[in-house]
Amino acid sequence: MTPPTPSLVPPSRREWLLVLALTLLAAILRFQKFGGLGLSHFDEGIYALSGLWVVTPGGLFALDPQVIAYAPPGFPILIGLAYSLLGISDTPALLIAIIAGLFTIPAAAWLARQSFGPGAGAAAAAFSALSLAHIAFSRKALTDAPFLLTWILALSLGIRFLDRPRLGRALAFGIAVGIAQNFKYNGWLAGAIPLLAALAGLLSNPDARRPSSALRTFSLLALAAFVAALMYLPWFRFVENHGGYADLIRHHRGYLGGPNTWLPYWRAQLAQAIALSGGVFWGASAWIVAWLSAGFALNGSALILSRSRWDISRLLVAYVLGASALAIIPDLAWWVGLAWSAWLIADTRPAPRIVGIWWLVLSVMTPFYHPYARLWLPLHAVGWIMLAGVVVKLGPFTSNLFSTFDRSVVTRPRVLLQAFVAILCLILALTHWPVRSPRPLPYAIIFAPTSLLRTAAAQLASSSPFPSDGSARLRVLARRPLAFYLAINRVVPFRLLPDNREILEGPGASGEWALVDEVQLGESLKDGPNWKTIFVEWNRTADWKVPLDAVTLLDVNPNAASDPCPLDQPQLVLLAPRPPIPPASRPSGSISKPDSSP
Repeated sequence: MTPPTPSLVPPSRREWLLVLALTLLAAILRFQKFGGLGLSHFDEGIYALSGLWVVTPGGLFALDPQVIAYAPPGFPILIGLAYSLLGISDTPALLIAIIAGLFTIPAAAWLARQSFGPGAGAAAAAFSALSLAHIAFSRKALTDAPFLLTWILALSLGIRFLDRPRLGRALAFGIAVGIAQNFKYNGWLAGAIPLLAALAGLLSNPDARRPSSALRTFSLLALAAFVAALMYLPWFRFVENHGGYADLIRHHRGYLGGPNTWLPYWRAQLAQAIALSGGVFWGASAWIVAWLSAGFALNGSALILSRSRWDISRLLVAYVLGASALAIIPDLAWWVGLAWSAWLIADTRPAPRIVGIWWLVLSVMTPFYHPYARLWLPLHAVGWIMLAGVVVKLGPFTSNLFSTFDRSVVTRPRVLLQAFVAILCLILALTHWPVRSPRPLPYAIIFAPTSLLRTAAAQLASSSPFPSDGSARLRVLARRPLAFYLAINRVVPFRLLPDNREILEGPGASGEWALVDEVQLGESLKDGPNWKTIFVEWNRTADWKVPLDAVTLLDVNPNAASDPCPLDQPQLVLLAPRPPIPPASRPSGSISKPDSSP
C-alpha cells in the first residue's frame, strides 16, 4: 500500500514544539557576542552602502548601480527599510541576516517534513540550528542567508504545487521564485528544480502521465514562470538602464571555469565544507541532537520507557554509529546525497524528487563557478534535509529497525550504478586532496569579532591625526565596509582607489594621506615588496589589526582549509605623506628608512 503523502499529514504539536526549541537554540548561537559583530567582508560594504537609497533623493530609483555586479536588490531594499526604522549603522544589516537565518530553521523543518514525514522536521531543525556554516553566514551582512530562506520557501511551495496543482498554489510558487531571483541571480533555479521534478514524475508516476493531468501541471508551471518573470522585470530594466544585462552576464562569466576546473573547484568547496564543519565534537553533537529530536517527536517518552533492553541497546548502537560517522566525515551530507539521490529522483512523490534534483543540479553546477564558500550554502541546506531523511528512515524509532526500508530496491541496476559512482567519487576525493588534508577551522575564527574595521574608523575619527586646518584628504585602498564606516563617522573627505597604483606612486604634490588594508594590497606587511616601496614615500602613522573571520578568510583564500594564508591576521595602516628629502642630503644609493612609530 502506498504511504500517504507526508505533506498532507497534520503537523505534530510535539514536533513543532521541538522545532521552536531548536530555533531558540539557533538564536543563542547566532546572537552570541552580537556587540562584537560588524562588517568585514568586501561585499558587506557594498550592501550597506546600497541600503542608503532610503536617504537618497529619488529613493529606490536612485539605488547605487554598483550593487548590480553583486546581487539583485532584495537585500539592499531590506537594509534600506531597516535603516529607516533603526537608523544608519551596521546593526540593521546584521539583524536582517540573523533573523533570516532563524526563520530558515522552521522553513527547513517544514520542507523536510514534507519530504520524509513526521520526525524529519525536528531532525532537520537540529542539523540547521547547529550548522556552523549557516551560523557563520547568518552573522554576516551578506545576501546569502536571506536568499537561502527564500530558496527553501520557494521549493516548499513548489512541493505543495506538485502535490496538488491548483491556480492559487501556482501563483504562490511563482511569487516565491520571483522573490528568490530578486535576492540572488541563480534564484531562478528554485523554479527550474520543481519543473525538472515534474518531468521526472512523468517517468515514475503513472498518474502524472495522464494527458489531462500533465497539461494542467505544465500549464500552471508556465503561469508560475510568467509571474516570477514579472517579479524580476523591474530589476532587469534597471540593469538595462545602467550598463545592460549583457554586460552583467559577461561579468559573471569571468568567474566561470570549464571542465578542467570542475574537479579542483569541487575539491576546494568540499574542503570549505569541512573547514566550516566544527570538527569531531560539533559533528557528533549535531547528530545526537537530531537523533534524539526525531525520536522524541515520533515516540515521546516512549522512545525510552516502553523499550526492551534489546531495543535500548540497538538504539544506543545506532546513536553512537551515526554520531561517529558525522564526526569522522564532516562532509557526510554530500556523500549521502551522492548515494541516495537516484532513489529520491525516481520516487513517485514530488517532495523527495525535488530534494534529489536539488542536490544533483547544485552539485553539478556549483563547482563550475569560482569556489566561494558562500555558494555551497544551498548544498549545506539540502544536506540537512537528506540527513534528516536518513534519521527517520533508518532510525530505530519503531519496533522494527528496517520497517521503512524496502530491501527489494538493492536489486535494481540503478542503485548498483549509483553505488559504483559513489565509490568512484569517494576514491577521487581521497586521492586528490592537496598536500595538506582539509581541516576544520577553529571556533575562534568562526565566532571571531568582526567589528574591528568599525573600531578603526571610530578611533581615526576621535584621534584626528590629520592637519587641523581641515585640508586633509584621504586615499583608501581597503575593503568596502571601511568606506561605509568612514562615511558614517565623517572622518575626512576620502576616495576609494581601484588598485594600488596611487599608493605605490606616492602622495605626490597633493599631500593626501592614505589608508591601506593588507588584504587589498594582497601581501603581508612584514615581507611584502610593495610595502618597502610604499615606505619610501609615506610615513607609517598608525595601524590596527583586523583579523579575518571564517567567511572572509575563505573568500580571500579559498584553500584556507588546507593551506594557511599569511594574511589571516592583516593590518590596516594609516600613511602620512613623507616630507621630501633634498637630493643633496640623501646619501648616494641609499633609501630613506620609514618612520615605524605608531
